[in-house]
Amino acid sequence: MTTRAEARKKRIHELNEVAKAVKEYTLLPEMDEEARALYWVGPWDRKRYLKDEKGKYKKDESGNAEIVVERDPMPAIHIHLGAFQFSPRALFLRGSGFHVAGPHRCLGFLEDKKLLTSREYERNWHPRLHGWTVNLHILQNAERFGFEAIEVNGKLYSVEYLLTCPAVPRKESGGYEKNLLLVDPDNKPRDPLSPSQTEKER
Repeated sequence: MTTRAEARKKRIHELNEVAKAVKEYTLLPEMDEEARALYWVGPWDRKRYLKDEKGKYKKDESGNAEIVVERDPMPAIHIHLGAFQFSPRALFLRGSGFHVAGPHRCLGFLEDKKLLTSREYERNWHPRLHGWTVNLHILQNAERFGFEAIEVNGKLYSVEYLLTCPAVPRKESGGYEKNLLLVDPDNKPRDPLSPSQTEKER
């Protein structure tokens, strides 16, 4: 059986290899204190599936969906989870053709001292705990990452306020990075077609 020390050593080795592969950044890759994840600031490239004039997805000669890679104009905070494994449900969805988040993810985009998270729709909503998860490491190092407030689902919260939120139990966060839970009765998941809420400073 692998001990905690051995598992941590293995994660450190894995995340160091990931860090070496990061070529574009404005903040050097860094691990959290438990070596659960790697963080850095840099450009974010997203894949977009192409559609024809009838609205159907295009396919290449091999039958694969045609995609184009587009770079977001805003710098992003990246996270790469160490020792990542897909859950059985995620594997099923992935096998059925759905997009499932892997170890490398975007935590939000930086603009005017704010971290914008709602551009990745409802990524941080925790349905069982009925709240929004916020990464503890970036909150504790917000000044270095370059933000003073986080926009969650169209509403703005100061870093100071978010640091008072309770911790998410490790079992409820997949056993990876540490998160805090933002519970706001006035901020729940919305219809993606509805207009954004007016930003408010809390």
